[in-house]
Amino acid sequence: MTCPLVLVRWHDAWFDYDPPDGGFSASCPASTVGWLIRETDEVVSVAQEQLDQHTFRAVTHIPVSLVEDTTYLNASFPP
Repeated sequence: MTCPLVLVRWHDAWFDYDPPDGGFSASCPASTVGWLIRETDEVVSVAQEQLDQHTFRAVTHIPVSLVEDTTYLNASFPP
């Protein structure tokens, strides 16, 4: 499987340990780098590890509505 290497910037869920004195947090920006293994209208899946041509693990599934931007870091891997 040939997959592009990407950097996805997105807004994750968050929680506060204690009731906030100054109000609630506005957002929790996140960045995920890895192989783009799935991209649909609903979700983007990015794997941090590739074990062989067809096996990935440590996959983060990001709802498309939370994605701020995606940067392609190379054309594909493996070459």
